[in-house]
Order: sequence, then C-alpha cells, then structure tokens
Amino acid sequence: MNRLAAALACALALACACPAAAQSTAGSGVVQPVSPKRQLVLSGKIYNAAPMPVIAPYPGIVVKRFHDVGDVVDKDAPLLEIKLDAQLVLDLKRRLNINAAVRKSELEIAKIQLDLKDLTLRRDTLERLVRDGMAAERDLQMTTDQIVIAEKSLDAARNSLAQVRADQAEQVKMLREQFGQPIHPPNVPPTILVHAPVAGTVLKVSPNAEEGLYVPPGELFTVGSMNPMLIRAQAFESDVARLKVGEEAEVTVESLGDRRLTARLDSISLTPTSAQFEAPSYYLLEFSVDNSDNSLREGYKVRITFR
Repeated sequence: MNRLAAALACALALACACPAAAQSTAGSGVVQPVSPKRQLVLSGKIYNAAPMPVIAPYPGIVVKRFHDVGDVVDKDAPLLEIKLDAQLVLDLKRRLNINAAVRKSELEIAKIQLDLKDLTLRRDTLERLVRDGMAAERDLQMTTDQIVIAEKSLDAARNSLAQVRADQAEQVKMLREQFGQPIHPPNVPPTILVHAPVAGTVLKVSPNAEEGLYVPPGELFTVGSMNPMLIRAQAFESDVARLKVGEEAEVTVESLGDRRLTARLDSISLTPTSAQFEAPSYYLLEFSVDNSDNSLREGYKVRITFR
C-alpha cells in the first residue's frame, strides 16, 4: 500500500512539472521588440559658400561701378573703375622707369670690359717679357690677380643689370594684376579696374563704391557662391558618434514657411569647438544644400533632422 502511494505521488509531481517545462521552452522562442532608432534634431544656420573679398589696392575716386548686389559675375569681370591720385601715378611711373639704372649698369659693364681687355693685353706682354727675363714674375702675378678681380666685377655688374630688369618685370606683373589692364613701362594708366577674383554672385558692396566718392584701400565687394549653400551646426559628442560624412538629412527652413529640403553632411570637425576640460564637447558639422532656385539666403535658421 505504501509503495502504491509513493508511485502515485511521483506521477503527480511529473505531471505538474511538464507544463511548466513546456511553457519555458515556448517562451525562449519569443522575439523581443527592438526599440526604434532615436531621431537626431539639430539647429543650424545657412551660409554662403567660399565668399571672397574684393580689395582695392590703391585709393582713388570711383569713376564707374559695373555691378550691384545679386549680380552674377564671371571670374575677372570688372566691378569698379577707380581714378588714382596724380601723385600716386607719378610715383608708380618712377618705380617702373629703370632707364637710368640700366644705363648706369651698362656703362659700368662697358668700363670693366675695357679694363679687362687692357689687362689681358698687358698680361700677354708680361708673359713674353718674363720668358725673356725682361720683367719680374711679381708684375705678371699682380696683373693676373687684377684680371681675376675684373672678371668677378664684370659678373657682378651683369647680375646687377639682370636683377634690375627682373625687378621691373615683377613690378609690371604686379601692377598689371592690380590695374586689371596692360602696363607698358614707364607709362602707368590713370585708372585701375577692380575685377572679380572668382565667378559667383555679388554678395556685398561697400557704401563707398559709388560714382564720385573717394574709396580708401580695402574691401569693396564680396563675391561668393549661392549654389550650393552651406549649413553649419553643432552636435554633442554622443550624437557625432552616430553620424557619417555623406549622410543625408532633412532640413526645415523656418523663414520659408517650414519648407523642407535635403542636405548632405560634408564634414565633421575633428576637434571640439571648446578645448576647455570642463566644457561639454560639441563638434562643428557642415552640410551642403541645393539652392538652384535662389530662395535661400545667408543667415536663415534651419532645423536639421536625422531619422
């Protein structure tokens, strides 16, 4: 009787354990839900790409302005004509007039060549006299030394003349770039043409760049690209770690009624914006965005979303 009771108890225990085991086995095959990737939202601002300042090399009076803000210009297109002060033009002419220096060098070279010819004849005569015992060896050596000195002087004079001409050529090249027109020494044009250094759009014009006004040396225009435009933003270190150059993001332009565009991440700075140890590490991001319809402007604020 006791044996039967024990057997029944074991069977009951096994029956109770089997459903639990089956439930455990089934539970191990359930796929746990994966939390969705957190979207990243940044604030940024639009900038013109590679703006280039246009500098006036000399002061003067504005004769004519050829372009205004918003005009599209080619590289080397004239932007402004400036009439120079008469004294400045005279000073530039003097710098280019090398006739006196060239003439002086040429006369020096001719004199040395004449002296060298006389010394050579004297040396030849002394060589014959020394062989015949009619002149001292010391006189021959002294003449030979004088010839060596004269030859070195001739080389120096020729180099000096070449340098004078090279300096003039360099001055002409520099003035040709500054004046925006050919220069024929010693003549200097009374006006200069200020040209666009790159092709692009006139982004800014100095208030002084008006006909009849005096303009000092300095920035008169800014020329840059309006397409594509740049977007700059900052991201925290943990956010930067998940970004890759070349990724695309959705850009919302608040000033254009929350218009949505697509921008490409072009660069991520390698160093944080602040090097202080206590400061949080933010990195500069730079994007490019199409502006073929010319609707974007520098300074517009945008919202950048990585999904």
